[in-house]
Amino acid sequence: MLMKIGEIDSLGEIVEAVNMITDYVNSNPLALKLVRDQDHNHGLLDMAVLSSEFEFFMPYLTVESIFRAKDELAAMFASSSDWNKEEEDIAISNLVNDSGLWETVERVLKCSSPLIHGLIWLSSANNNQHVGHVYDNMDVIKESIAREFDNDELCYMPLWDVIDDVWNKLHSPLHAAGYFLNPDAFYSTGFHLDAEVAIGLISSLVHIVKELDVQVKVATQLDVYKVREGCFSEASQADQVSGLSPAEWWAEKASPHPELQSFAIKILSQTCEGASRYNLKRNLAEKLLLTRGMSRCEKQHLEELAFVHYNLHLQSCRAKLSEEQ
Repeated sequence: MLMKIGEIDSLGEIVEAVNMITDYVNSNPLALKLVRDQDHNHGLLDMAVLSSEFEFFMPYLTVESIFRAKDELAAMFASSSDWNKEEEDIAISNLVNDSGLWETVERVLKCSSPLIHGLIWLSSANNNQHVGHVYDNMDVIKESIAREFDNDELCYMPLWDVIDDVWNKLHSPLHAAGYFLNPDAFYSTGFHLDAEVAIGLISSLVHIVKELDVQVKVATQLDVYKVREGCFSEASQADQVSGLSPAEWWAEKASPHPELQSFAIKILSQTCEGASRYNLKRNLAEKLLLTRGMSRCEKQHLEELAFVHYNLHLQSCRAKLSEEQ
């Protein structure tokens, strides 16, 4: 998703220029302090260094950090001729004062920052039960991008199309059901029940709950949940929802409706960390995102190779689990 968004502008050239500034900053204590003072991403950069999951975000977070400090860096170079003695000083000063560069950087950040910060929030340790948040978070990301471009459809719709193209291949009925069963989302003023959410909820119910009589009980109890009756009257209040994960909320608040409670907890306890759980390497999957310039045969061969590789790995994991049991 980020790769496709990065293709909209000359991200590679931007990263190269910003890396030159970053190397210079890291070798100058005063410049480094200026950047750190303006850097709202310092913790995220440390996280990206420590976690391979966030490694792909590093160039964007670095660009954002330098962008925040551009005025302070420009003032530093203007403050004394000592900052313009060496050839490297002059080259970096020219970059820092290049308004065209920063205009392009700002445009890229408008595209990428809402997506990056949304994905990092979703992947953070405090939100490791993802299914209740994914669906709503993707909508929040898209709306944030639209606001960055003052709701100008000509600017933000190409980005929405990129996000939708990837999201349509990744989302499942569980994401829609998780959105419906997440009380923080469902009882908010921004909740939107459309056909996709309703179908996802029904599909998940049919697949997870096999007994027809239990399905009927869950459906009946869902009506109580929707209109905030019974135990949900008090439990739906904001102070009762905050501070609990969606699965914890159902475990604590919904005991009068055990069938619905069990169904909701099964869905909301899911994560999106299958790759980490089964130690699947990302490098082959990432190559599938870099197929521009490949022939159809080459692309198909890579897809088949990835399919066989990952399924063999999963079969091996399954065999080991069976042996342990």
